[in-house]
Amino acid sequence: MSLFHELDQSCQRGQEILVAIQQAVLALPENPRVQKLAARCQVAMLADLRQHGWDPATHDFSQQYRMVADCLGRVRLEDVHHCLSVIVVSGFVPQSGNHQRKFRLHPTVQQHLQTLLHSDWIGSEAQNVPESGPAASAAE
Repeated sequence: MSLFHELDQSCQRGQEILVAIQQAVLALPENPRVQKLAARCQVAMLADLRQHGWDPATHDFSQQYRMVADCLGRVRLEDVHHCLSVIVVSGFVPQSGNHQRKFRLHPTVQQHLQTLLHSDWIGSEAQNVPESGPAASAAE
């Protein structure tokens, strides 16, 4: 097996692990204090709006998880862990196309991401990603 082939397999394996991490982020829990009526319509309590801001995206956890997953997809594979760590510590997600503009995460989303980052769940999920290529086919 050539070194280039091994490199290609490593890159493909890295992409599969990144997808598993993104899926873990997207599977985090929704905001229990918001009732979704439709895809772009939600009801939040006035007290929550006063405390965390009037922007609907602040209360839509799934939208924030998508922002985080998209951000992880834009960085190099070796920087994914660092990127997620910076997001958790800072509480901000860089906006796509403009890294000067950042979106402030809801504190509960930040806690969910921190729990995910420091859990063994991502590690075990990444281990369960099937390897591809001739070696995996031969093993089956």
